Order: sequence, then structure tokens, then C-alpha cells
Amino acid sequence: MDEKAALRTVAHAIRHRSYVLVAIVAAFTLGAGLFALIRPPVYQGTALLFVDERHNSSQGFDLALQAGELLSAHFIQAATSQPVLARACSGAYFNGSDAPGVSCTTTTLGPRVSANTVRGTAYIGVSVTARSPAESAALANAVAGSMLDQNKADIDQLLAPTRDYLQSELKRLSTAIAAEQATISKLQAQTPPGQPAPIASDQAQLALLQSQYAATYARSQDLVIEQNRLTGSLTLVQAALAPAKPIDPDPFRYLAVGLVAGLCLGLAAALLIDRLDDRLFETDALALAAGTRLVVSVSQKESASGSPRSSQVYAVARANLLAQYPNLRKVLIVAASERDRVRPVAAGLGMAAVKAGQRVLVVDAGANSYVMQRQGGKSGALMTIVSAPNNGEAGVDDEALADRDGKYELTVTSAPSPDHDPTAVLAAHRADIAIIVATARSTRFSDVRRTAETLRLAGIQVAASVFAVGRADEPRPESEAAPTDLLEVAVNQWRLPTWRGPGGS
Repeated sequence: MDEKAALRTVAHAIRHRSYVLVAIVAAFTLGAGLFALIRPPVYQGTALLFVDERHNSSQGFDLALQAGELLSAHFIQAATSQPVLARACSGAYFNGSDAPGVSCTTTTLGPRVSANTVRGTAYIGVSVTARSPAESAALANAVAGSMLDQNKADIDQLLAPTRDYLQSELKRLSTAIAAEQATISKLQAQTPPGQPAPIASDQAQLALLQSQYAATYARSQDLVIEQNRLTGSLTLVQAALAPAKPIDPDPFRYLAVGLVAGLCLGLAAALLIDRLDDRLFETDALALAAGTRLVVSVSQKESASGSPRSSQVYAVARANLLAQYPNLRKVLIVAASERDRVRPVAAGLGMAAVKAGQRVLVVDAGANSYVMQRQGGKSGALMTIVSAPNNGEAGVDDEALADRDGKYELTVTSAPSPDHDPTAVLAAHRADIAIIVATARSTRFSDVRRTAETLRLAGIQVAASVFAVGRADEPRPESEAAPTDLLEVAVNQWRLPTWRGPGGS
């Protein structure tokens, strides 16, 4: 697994890429708000229908529930069927409507119709969307009326064969009964008075025909009752009213969707950018890149101004280095990249040694001109800052190094990144340890790793790393007020009285 990836978590991305997340969320939310403002309003009218399922109650609760669900599903499906839509757009339901001039076709009306059951009840809501409140209500009522009429037509068509059969049977039986009655009457008229007429068989046949007629008639009446019951299984409970406000756009819903979408996309973008960008944001990443257990975090602004807090940080760093290297005499401070400033770090570390009573020589090996600055401290401590340019062979002039008679107890040399200047590599054999300086949000993981490997190949141990927090592109102060104490003298070295090399003024 990539070492950098191990440090890049969701919390890391949110903490250091919050600007990406905020920008995307703001853009999506603003876009959703603008879309809600420019989108034309859409109104929805809803008519309420009741599905009567009481005739199934005698079958038991489970069967009645299943039958009711099937019946509701049938009516919901019928709401968007072609026969219902065609009947609704026929114009018969727009007479006396509050929306004069309302018209539709099955093609335009179909996508705007929806039907759903009201949760926990036997009601069906038939909704239609339109550009105006009155039109939506008129179309919803037209669809509801069309569903009622279509239901009646479907039931009538379903029962028509049985009804026609029963009516034909009643007509046949009625004709047969009339014929038997005529036969009986004729036989009775032909029989002499006082003799019984031979009509016993005819009377039995008449009785049979009359019983069949009564049974057929009863069945026809049951069919009428069944037709009325089936027709009454769907009734209009509440006609659609013109809605007071549009259903779309809903600003709150649009903003919520935009916010959620922005959060998701912003988080994904922050994670992706955080994964691809190898700049350093935390001390853990610097420690991993440099391969050091000692990491010092300092503020560039406080370090440049010589605040007490920065002096304490350098004092703690010096104590840790002395604990690991008791005979420490020479320290090489190297910039991880050309964007990093090592001069304040070298001065700060030298100042910490001066406060501890040591005589310190600070060498700025990346300067463009030869300048020496010297200032005495308390208890005879002394810090001399030498700006020593290269001697033409990528080395530092011997004249800029510590005196050969042991005048200085600690030499701190600052050098630019070895990627752009070989001074650090050439000075590595003169130092005991090296310290790498990186800048938060500017120095890259690869730069630190490459600088550390270069120094180790040059034969020097990288003992610590300094994490400079603040603006990496901050201009160097050239005209600050005169320093008031030794710490400011050490950091703001360009304000001190200077002694230039031989031949200088």
C-alpha cells in the first residue's frame, strides 16, 4: 500500500480540502435555487375515489384483503389505460368546467396522470398535473369521471352475455307458458259439462314452466343486483379542487437535493484531489517522507518575528538532538525544495544554543554575497551569522566556516535544496547531522523523500525535520524596525551592523 495513501483519510480530506467541498456544495445549492426560480410552475389536481371491498368480507379477512388489493390495483392500472384517457379527452367532462377551453389528447394526458392508494385506506387518489390550477383540477375530475363510466361499461360488457341469455330464456318460457295456458283453456272448452277435462299432463307442464320462469327471473334479478354492486365498487368521494400552490418547483426540496448532491460530489472531489496531491499538510506525513522520528512544527511568522513561542520550540528541538547526539557540533539544515526557507530555522536553532550559553556560528550557504554579522549575548554567549556565497565549485569558502581555534561551539549551516544546488551534498561531510525543512501546504512528499535520500547517499544522517506552518510564498521582510532583543537580532539578521569581507566597506 502507498505510504502517502495510508495518511490520506476522509477526515484528512475534509480538513485540508474544505474549500473544495464548500465550493461544490455552494455551487450545487445555488444552482438548485436558480433552477427552482426559473422553472415554470406545475400544479397537481387530485380527485379521491373509494373502492368498496365490503362484499368480500364474508370470505374471510385474508381473502378479502387480497381481493381488495387486486381490485385497487385494477383501478390504478385503469387510470392510465387508453380507453379511460380517450373517454376523458372526449370533451364530455369539460362542460361547465371552471377551466374553459381545456382540452387534451391521450398522448399528452397519459404522462401527466398518476393514481395511487391512500396508505392504510381503501381510497385511490387520481392526480393530474397541468400549468394552471384550474386546468389540473378539471383534468383530474375528467379522468375520475371517465374511470367511473369505464367501470360501468366494463361491467355491463362483462354481464351482457348472461343477461341476454336470461332474457331470451324468460321470453321462451313466457311463450311456452302462454301456449300451455291456451291448450288447457281449449281442452276445458271442448270437455262436456260434468266430465273432467284431460288436462292433468298439461297442468303439470305448465307448473314446470312457471317454476322455470320464476327461477330464471330470480337469476336475472340477482344479475341486476350483482351489476349494481360491481358498479358501486368504485365511487367518487371528493372532486378535485384547484390547488393553492404548485407541486413543482418546490424550493426546499430542490435546495435539499442540491445540498445532498453537492455534499456527495464535493466529498468525492475532495478525496480525489487529496489522493492525487502529495503536498504536506501534517507533521506525520513529513516524518514519513523524511524518515525521522523528531519533527518540529514552527510558525513562519513567529519564527521570523522571534516570538517566545518559537524560541521555546527551537530549545526543545535542540534538547532532543543533544539527547541523541551528545557530541553534536555541526548541523546542516537543508531545504526540501526551492520553495522552503531555511535561513530563519538556522537562526532560530542558533539562538536556542546561544540562550543555553554556547558560542554559535550560523552559515547561510545559499547567499549571493559575503556578509558577516555578529552579536554578543548573555553570559558571554556569541552568535555570528555569516552569509557565504559559493566559491565557484559549489562549496562554501573556508573563510566563512568556524574559526580553527575552536572559537565556536556549534556551527549551523543552511543550504538550499540539493535538487537545485549541490551545496548541501558538498557540505554533508562537514556536518554531524542534517535537518530537512519543509513548508506546510507547499512542499511535496516526493521532494522531501528525494532530499532525504540524497543526503543519506551523501553520507550524513537525517536526524530531524522542521515543518514550517504559514505562507510559503511570504515575501522576505527587508525594511522591518530595528530589533529589540537578541532573538530578533538573530532572525532579522539583515538589520544588524555588518562587516564585509576583505576589500569591503
